[in-house]
Formats: sequence, C-alpha cells, structure tokens
Amino acid sequence: MEIKLTPEMFEAATWGPNNVGQTWDEMKQNSGSRICSIAPIPFEGQVYISIQPGYRFCIAQFDENQKNLGSHTYYDWRTTPQMCVLDSRTRYIGLCFGDTGDVNKISQILGGGALIMSDYPTLQIVTNSDGLEYAKGYNLLSVSKSTLVEIGRSGACAVSKVVSESGFDLVFTKDTTGIAAVRFQRLELPYALTPYRITYEAWAELPSGSPKIRCNNDVCDANQNGVEITATRTKFISTHMPAKTYIFDNTYHGFTDFEISGVGAAIKANTTIHVRNIILTLSQDEFAFRPNPADLTGGGTYGSCS
Repeated sequence: MEIKLTPEMFEAATWGPNNVGQTWDEMKQNSGSRICSIAPIPFEGQVYISIQPGYRFCIAQFDENQKNLGSHTYYDWRTTPQMCVLDSRTRYIGLCFGDTGDVNKISQILGGGALIMSDYPTLQIVTNSDGLEYAKGYNLLSVSKSTLVEIGRSGACAVSKVVSESGFDLVFTKDTTGIAAVRFQRLELPYALTPYRITYEAWAELPSGSPKIRCNNDVCDANQNGVEITATRTKFISTHMPAKTYIFDNTYHGFTDFEISGVGAAIKANTTIHVRNIILTLSQDEFAFRPNPADLTGGGTYGSCS
C-alpha cells in the first residue's frame, strides 16, 4: 500500500485535545507553527513516512468511523526510516508537521517525493561507536531528490536520471577525451567513521572501435575505485572512508561521482553508459538492493551538459 503526499492535502493547523472518540476536525486548532493534513488519510498496518530532514511530525490514529483512538507518536526525522506500527484498529491517520507554520513550505517538507506506505522493509536500527543511530541497509541516495550534473565534458554528452531504476544514463554526442564526471550533488549524508558502501550495476552501448571504458567512483573524493564497464551488465562494489572536507554540523554536505573515461583513446560519439540500482549505505556490509523510499513515487528530471 502506498499513498503519495501532496501539498493540497495540508493546511496550517495543529491539534490540541486528544480525546478518544473525537474526529480529526474536532482535534485540530489554528497554529502558526505547525501543518496538518486537512482530512484523515486512509491507512492501516505499519507506516513509513519519507520527508525531507529537519521536520518533526506526529501521527494520530482513527478507527473505521474516523474516531480518534487516542494513540499518537512523535518522530524526529534523522537518517533512519521513520516506521510506525499502528494500532490494529487503525484505519485512518492524521499527520502533523512541526517547526513551521507556513503552509507554503509543505512542498519543501515533502521534497517532491514524499509518501506513506506499508511495504518498505523494516530495517535494523543500530548505533555505531560515534553514537550515530542509523538503519542498516537504508539507501541514502535518492535519485529523484538529488541534483544530477555532469561537470567534465560540457557540450559533449547528456546525462539523465532514471528514477524508476535508481540510476542514470550518460550519452556521448561527439568524440570525447578526458573525464565525464556524473555527480549526484548536494547530498545530506550522516557523518561517522563508519565507511560508506556503494553498489551499482552498469553496462555500455559501444560503437565499433571504442576503447575500453573506465569508471572511477567516489564519495566526496574519498578512496576512488576504478572498474571497466563493458557491454555486459555487471555489478560493482566500492567502499569509501569519510573525508572531512565536506563535513560540518555532523553531516556530509557532499556528493558521489561516477567518473567515466576512455582508456588510451577518446570515447566515441553515440557511446551510452547505463548505471542502475545504485544503493549507498553506511557500513561495509552488503545489503539487498532497495530504492530510497522517495524514489518510489517516481518523478525525476532530465539535465544535459550541452
């Protein structure tokens, strides 16, 4: 079950009383610091909520007659999936976001790809030696929310997101020397001494006479690891220790790069590089691929370096 959250579903409000049997309208009050869903949202089971970092939210729970069950929980969005197991009687929920009363900011909170759903797997929450709490196997890279650019070969290639497959395509429009660097930038990654691990699948469409294609992958310039991309779809793995250059407020304000180049010769026009199923996680452990929850709503943008 999956429901996409959109701005028109919310209004500037909070809730005051939390009495059993009340309706959502009876619970809500005017507020200059919070935003609530206008109506109860039909849902049951366990709920995962994907929103932008930095906003507190609360879930109110209602029965099949939309009467308050008196059960609610507050969550602070950090780097862990926000999973709430609902009362077995719950058939509707009310959502309230804190830290802002400007209903125009709901698009910022939702980030263009927010949703509630019950089918995202429950992940083990762990605390590392630095005291950072995170979910093991959670994909930190949202293709739909991150900014995708090519920063090396302006005018020679075009890069496009493939949100539905958690990846991108890079197409060379003319013969190209040097490095074409596909960058997911402005990432807000948790910082710890725990390594990052990137796993992805890649393959190439190569014109006749093409040189070998090399990909160097990194997180914030840390521990580059070069691989050859061929016509066969292949899984690649690399790990990266945190680099302090892009760290402030205990967060990586950085990027991850896929640096594409020809080995000993120019990349030929009409070469296409496909990268799919990117998963960026904390720890060196290998996890089954799962998309970032925000990417399950689709979307994404197309950009070019022309």
